[in-house]
Amino acid sequence: MSQLFSEIRDYIEQHDIQTVSFDVFDTIVFRKLSKPIDVFQKMHDASPDLFHQFHNAAEFRELRQFAEKKAKLNHPSGEVSLHEIYEFTPKHLADNAELMALELATEAKFSFVLDDFIVLIDELLQMSKTVILISDMYLSREQIRETFLSGSETLLSLPLYVSSEFKENKSSGTLFRLLGEKLGIEVNKWLHVGDNLRSDVVSPTNLKISAIHFAPKLDFNRILDMEHLVFGVEVESNTARRLAAMAKPNTVDAASYEIGSVVWGPILVSFADWVINQTITARRKTILCVMREAEVYLPLIKLRLEQRSIKGIEVKKIHVSRKSTFWPSIDTDSPDWFEKLLTILCPIKGYTVADFYRDFYIEKDQLFDCHKEQLLRHSDGVFIGRDNLLKLLSEKAQNNLESVKNYIAHQRELFFAYYHRHVQVEYSKCVTVDLGSGGTAQSQLESIFQQPSAQNLLFFSTTRVYNNTPKTYYSSFINSGNDKSNLRQLLMRSPECIEAFLVGNCGSTIGYRSDGSVIVDKNLEQNSVFVNSFYQGLMAYIKYFHSLGFDSVAPETAIGIVNRYVQLPTHMEANLFTQVCHQDNFGSDKIYPVVDEEQLDKIHSIGVDSFYLQMKKHPRWLVKEIHWPQAALSVISEDFLFEQTGFLSLDTGRNVLELLNVIVDKGWKRFSIYGAGDFFTLLLPHLNSHNVEIDNLIDRKAEISGEYQLNGYRVLSLNQALSDGVSKVVISSLAFKEEITKNIVEQSMAINSDPIEILSL
Repeated sequence: MSQLFSEIRDYIEQHDIQTVSFDVFDTIVFRKLSKPIDVFQKMHDASPDLFHQFHNAAEFRELRQFAEKKAKLNHPSGEVSLHEIYEFTPKHLADNAELMALELATEAKFSFVLDDFIVLIDELLQMSKTVILISDMYLSREQIRETFLSGSETLLSLPLYVSSEFKENKSSGTLFRLLGEKLGIEVNKWLHVGDNLRSDVVSPTNLKISAIHFAPKLDFNRILDMEHLVFGVEVESNTARRLAAMAKPNTVDAASYEIGSVVWGPILVSFADWVINQTITARRKTILCVMREAEVYLPLIKLRLEQRSIKGIEVKKIHVSRKSTFWPSIDTDSPDWFEKLLTILCPIKGYTVADFYRDFYIEKDQLFDCHKEQLLRHSDGVFIGRDNLLKLLSEKAQNNLESVKNYIAHQRELFFAYYHRHVQVEYSKCVTVDLGSGGTAQSQLESIFQQPSAQNLLFFSTTRVYNNTPKTYYSSFINSGNDKSNLRQLLMRSPECIEAFLVGNCGSTIGYRSDGSVIVDKNLEQNSVFVNSFYQGLMAYIKYFHSLGFDSVAPETAIGIVNRYVQLPTHMEANLFTQVCHQDNFGSDKIYPVVDEEQLDKIHSIGVDSFYLQMKKHPRWLVKEIHWPQAALSVISEDFLFEQTGFLSLDTGRNVLELLNVIVDKGWKRFSIYGAGDFFTLLLPHLNSHNVEIDNLIDRKAEISGEYQLNGYRVLSLNQALSDGVSKVVISSLAFKEEITKNIVEQSMAINSDPIEILSL
């Protein structure tokens, strides 16, 4: 947190700040839970007998949520106490006093204070700054102090102001205004720090109070919502993800760092633990990380071994690539080795006739001059006279097979010299680790050694691995048993979504020297800032994960996180890949941005909607042109993919807040509301907190039953409301907003009323 706190200190000094206020929850106090409402489920888990037999843990969590919503609806300000909330739980469920005591005890069990803030606050107090705590919370000041702050004399000494006691809140700005007047605070010398964009940034800023947003740069809440709503996962260590994201230094690229901490941190912890567990099960003592991914895998696995206090397992890395192990793996003792070699070379992307001439020691001639740029994979369709080009090339190569065999033998000797110098463990005793998806390098290594490794582990695999059986066998973290969303195929189609970070900025290994050193192709210097930032974010998550006492991330949870990332990248995640480059790993023949203008233009020319539909029907469509289609779509439109899931429209809580923002931004303080259903029920507490005046409600039900009362408001038919002179209407509905708007306009014109101003999502 040093960078964030330096930012706070610098701001205070530069702007002569005299008063600093801090939000409490998710700023100073955190919970070791997936989300705050899980406290209610943990209550039930801790004392199921207290709840009799009528509610399971999930049901009680939902019940407790709705009790809070009902209580807020029942109060004009929307601000209520814990006691008032429990007045809306069923009386037969349990004794309210016992439930409240259990809730506070459970909160205390799963919460902790971020000690860095105590250090900062002590410094501010020594500088004679006024420091106060402000919270929009249903708990009282004393309940918060006793439950969350009792371990810190510094925090207990601070004034604490809570919305439930003042019946005013930060979200509307009224609590800031009240405290400013009550305490005589000069707004131009006041800084507020908190995590909620509206309550802790927008509201104080509107009052000319300075604000610093204590939150990740990524759309953290949207990521968590999509993980849960679309892929059904809840990550227990979300607090570690949040805190790691907030701990980024100013020297890193924010998006890369947070993709490491928020997204790939829990994924790779789960993967590393799986590798360690597989190694223990195999009773082996050496983990051998292969390919460029070893740059990340090796320190990650080492750290997890240390955190888990596992001794006796050594982690090594070996510099190999599909190209560096290709020639040494050719078995020239096989009678059909040349035919097998051609079968392998033909499909290689980017392998040309010129490459074939070079590798088979063929002297350049007229055939070379005419066809050197031709891809070998297409050479059987090019005819010179009656013969195709591939046949002519193979005939030329036959004259030099002895030279090729000598070259292969020499490459094998060089590889052995490298391996024995750097690994010094018999290959059959090593557990190898690679990304996937076909396990080509591991298969080639087994061909070189003429023996299998103890185990070949992959992050993910596809059916390509079966091309190497029965000789080579693999175990995969993401496999046919736990891949429920065709994730393996998506990763195979778009490996660029993670490979660029896992392979780092080191160049691909293309060969070995006689002294046991490696020959490396050009480094990807343009990726250096991104991959270093990613690595720092990843390690920050792992350290918070361990220090907060989390033990493991279930594979199904990790896979759900991968699914969200690949299929629903946020705009910030996707936009990063317009800068990150990818490098082909067979000879590094091509370096290219993962998402570029050419790809975006291609999608625009097809049409975004048409492109998306084609991708849904044919996932490998344009595979060589659009590397990560989901990222490209998210660069074009921030919300497009989220809208396609259908959950964006069903996310009522987010929609309510968006409508509230529209109302606040327009400056509306008095209006009528069309729609008296569930959407209005969720919207009302927010409207109450912003001190707006609702003239009346309009609902279709009143057309049938006549005027009625709801929560103290008159509910009228549209015709009656128009006759009464309504001039401003907010539509509290998403599903029928177009129909309602049309109805309002048509009926107002029919009765010759003045034009109606309408707000909706």
